[in-house]
Amino acid sequence: MRRAGTLHVFVIRSSTVLAGLMLLASPMAAQKGVGIVGATLDTAQRATMMVNALKWQFPAEFVLEHGAEFSLTPEQTGLIQHLVVAEHDSATARQATIFARARAVAASSDSHLAAIQLLSSWTGPVDDAAIRAAICEQATSQADFTIGVIRDRHAVADVLTQAQRALLSEIETNALMRIVKKP
Repeated sequence: MRRAGTLHVFVIRSSTVLAGLMLLASPMAAQKGVGIVGATLDTAQRATMMVNALKWQFPAEFVLEHGAEFSLTPEQTGLIQHLVVAEHDSATARQATIFARARAVAASSDSHLAAIQLLSSWTGPVDDAAIRAAICEQATSQADFTIGVIRDRHAVADVLTQAQRALLSEIETNALMRIVKKP
């Protein structure tokens, strides 16, 4: 049980961090001077960033939330509502794959589990090789996860007109800037 809990926390933390970094590194954010470099977020902003990073996994929901800004037609709204269901199914499948892979690795290697536990530890030996192996496995899982999200994003973009697609980065960046902006 302890292994599964540690792996679950590690996977969730990694997914949230990657999504947040991708959001901060978006091309529009770079153009507007918002990004990782120089961004100091307070606790509330970090919490909001984490929530929005989790939302990043569901691009159809994002577009529906901003439907008025995109001037979605009723037909587009219906198609995107179907994509919401499909992306939740694909997100569930992605998460199941990540957890199954993590459980299989943990079951097959005590050094791998030890490497993951070192990530939240302040003391103890540092096994460079085990840490590298654990991080490489996590990177593979994260890449698979990210590819799935990108495919979901493309499916949503395929429903939009060229003009609406042009708004995607701007609306996404504006949402980010509302988080990062200091009062």
